Amino acid sequence: GPDLSLDALAAAAGVSKPVIYDTFGGRAGLADAVAVVLAQQVEEAVLTRVGGGDDVELDDILHAIIAVLVELIDTDTALYAFVVRTLRSDERRFLDNALVRVLHERATMLLQMFAPGADETDIHLLVDGVYGFVWAAVESWQEERPVDRDHLVQLLSTVIRAGLRAATAR
Repeated sequence: GPDLSLDALAAAAGVSKPVIYDTFGGRAGLADAVAVVLAQQVEEAVLTRVGGGDDVELDDILHAIIAVLVELIDTDTALYAFVVRTLRSDERRFLDNALVRVLHERATMLLQMFAPGADETDIHLLVDGVYGFVWAAVESWQEERPVDRDHLVQLLSTVIRAGLRAATAR
């Protein structure tokens, strides 16, 4: 969880705290290592959801990405909180996190498929904005859970799909 000390983490792992520092460079490095694993899990889960056929629609891919991200945030709350709180307490920007970088790369590829002629700067800004929108919406939803998770995913997918289409239509 987010409040786990490096001493407690090292003890649970059966190593000394200096080993954690030598291996990961501290809490931020450990959060990055966890984020890389989470990014791989997200990517694998999205691929599993959409399958590998030729008839996969971009809308299905977008819905799968959002569903997997919401599920990750909702089911692995302690791990998510550890990564996010470490980011927020670190000197780096949120978008410098390994999880966000990997997902950003994949989302950029997807958006380029949505709008093949779109300006690269616009795509970069839109992808960053979508991340902020999804994370803020999920954190807000977690507070009171006014709707079920499937409804949240559908709502986010619909807004993002419509917004990306409108923004890249010019």
